[in-house]
Amino acid sequence: MKYILIDCDNTMGIPHCDIDDALAILYILGHPEANCVGITATYGNNSTDKVYECTANLLRNLHFTDIPLIKGEKDALSRSSRAGAFLNHQADQYGGSLSILATGSLTNLLAAYELDPYFFDKVSEIVLMGGITQPLMVNGRKMDELNFSCDPRAAEVVLTKGRNVSVVTGNQCIDAYFYRKDYDRLLHQNPKLGRYLAQQTAYWFAYYEKNYGMDGFIAWDVIAAIYMMEEGLYDPGCQRCQVSEKNLRQGWLPACETCGTKLKFPIIKSWDAVKTEMINKWINIGGNHVNQK
Repeated sequence: MKYILIDCDNTMGIPHCDIDDALAILYILGHPEANCVGITATYGNNSTDKVYECTANLLRNLHFTDIPLIKGEKDALSRSSRAGAFLNHQADQYGGSLSILATGSLTNLLAAYELDPYFFDKVSEIVLMGGITQPLMVNGRKMDELNFSCDPRAAEVVLTKGRNVSVVTGNQCIDAYFYRKDYDRLLHQNPKLGRYLAQQTAYWFAYYEKNYGMDGFIAWDVIAAIYMMEEGLYDPGCQRCQVSEKNLRQGWLPACETCGTKLKFPIIKSWDAVKTEMINKWINIGGNHVNQK
């Protein structure tokens, strides 16, 4: 069993805002070996207030309101939330067994470290979704990095001081397309959740079609969540990178073989296998866990 705290910028339901954080949360909730011990809301896809509201709605609709949800910092300079203290509390409570899945800006993790410089020593692993190692092109159109560049100082601290850090970069997710037809098996085996997700994510399919000419979207954050639970679906990758606040303003992680910080970069073996794993765990979420409008 893994005890997982999710630090995310979930915005499923807000027009023009990404849905992948919600899909990652669903995966963790459906995995029998994952115990979600809390979610901290951060900014990135939208404001922390909006992220908190969307995540509260998601947990309410799925009947998982027993999971603690904490509103985090509102920007890189803010230190007014309870998120840092909550992260430290959970790290202490689970005695070195806490895994952190971070899929948005990393300000909450920096706040935890500033409260206790031994915070990262108390955490078992950190899996991040963010960063780029080369320009990120989606169907011929350049896409800017978001997560690390939101708070480059926080990203630098987490990457250089964190223990057992794995990074799923945007480049590693670029072929992880999810299409409307991929809902077919979910609709057949868990129709209530399938209908809920089809309804909640319809606008994001339309967004990708309009802006990128694609009939599907990239499932960024879910790739990190699945790696945390099913490492065998990925090839191990490792690279020394020149991690600096300056580079991270663009989310950039340039390779530096003779210097820098050694980071783990897991590589998807087969997107079809990873996608099957994702849907399998969604199916595990019983119909009694879903409210439909």
